[in-house]
Amino acid sequence: MVEFKLLRVEHDKVVLSEYHKGAKSSHYWFVRTPNDAVPVHVSSFVRSGGSATRDILIQYEIPLTAFERFDRVEFYFFSSSNKGPLPPQLYVLRPKQREVELAAERLSLFDVEVSSGSEEVDSVVREIAAARDYWSNVFCKHLLEERGGGEGGAASGTEGGGYTFVGRVRYFKRVESERLMERRRYALAAWKATYAYDCFVRGTMRRMWGKLAKEYQSFALALIHEVLSSMFELDSSVNLTSVCVYLTYKRPFSWSGPLLKYSAGGGGVVAVELEPRPSWADLAIVAEAGGGRRTLLVECKQGPPELWLEKALKQLRRYRAAGAAALLLALRQLHEEARKTLLHYYDYVIDGCAPTRCCECKRELGETLDAWLSRG
Repeated sequence: MVEFKLLRVEHDKVVLSEYHKGAKSSHYWFVRTPNDAVPVHVSSFVRSGGSATRDILIQYEIPLTAFERFDRVEFYFFSSSNKGPLPPQLYVLRPKQREVELAAERLSLFDVEVSSGSEEVDSVVREIAAARDYWSNVFCKHLLEERGGGEGGAASGTEGGGYTFVGRVRYFKRVESERLMERRRYALAAWKATYAYDCFVRGTMRRMWGKLAKEYQSFALALIHEVLSSMFELDSSVNLTSVCVYLTYKRPFSWSGPLLKYSAGGGGVVAVELEPRPSWADLAIVAEAGGGRRTLLVECKQGPPELWLEKALKQLRRYRAAGAAALLLALRQLHEEARKTLLHYYDYVIDGCAPTRCCECKRELGETLDAWLSRG
């Protein structure tokens, strides 16, 4: 049970404390008044005269006047331990009585939808989650199958207690899948809380855009891997588990990413590298055949084009100086004028390349890579 020191009424204020540490040992508060469709992150109340200070914990102080016209205000507490997310808890504030009580100790993560309090933040978090879901399904899905084991053969006979090996494997997979879904739900709440704090308290969205950039690059890597795997054979030296682990855990602390290799026939090799070097393109595709070597640099752009168009043109000058061809992948649809400008400089441009359009994007990407490889 949460100690009430994390949520208390003190004089004419409601005082709440949070600990932001990503997926481990963190906790976040979301508030729902009768006027709210879903609970919103507590930092959004800074607009209503609240304040926030940060030491080890982030402490919010919200004037009771922000709630005094309501009979009941709900406070949802999301928390996690090193082992994973814990069930959310519901506290109820009676503003007129200045009382707080624990109303529900164990809610389901799937029954509580939350918002950052900003439509823009919520929208970007959805894009982050969609990109992460896609590359996780490409690079990490096999791990669950490997851990669950096979489902047939001599091992499927009945063992003690009447449970078959197959039954236990299926149970394990179901439990593991539920845990992964819970972690995903908690991650959504954690991202919304973290970026809401940045937006409403720190006045910046830099971390949010940086997170989207990382997840979109990984999404692009997954798409390219799927396309090249349909064209060539993945080299036996490639370990997709290492790719999954790198993208999931190690990426924020590394300057270089995994290398995927494909046998192109006739001794040829096509290789894809994520973040080939600092301050360079997001991905590099290298084709080697007959003693020749060619490079296609892939620049991934997310967010409104007006925020990155000028930078994309400056980056291209470096790529041209290196003698490389260049492909720009854009998460969002481009205006016709922006698309024409980019096509005037980049060899290839694919826009609207989002998880919701993955089939169309893979088709365009396949045509693009085929055209580049055919240039010889």
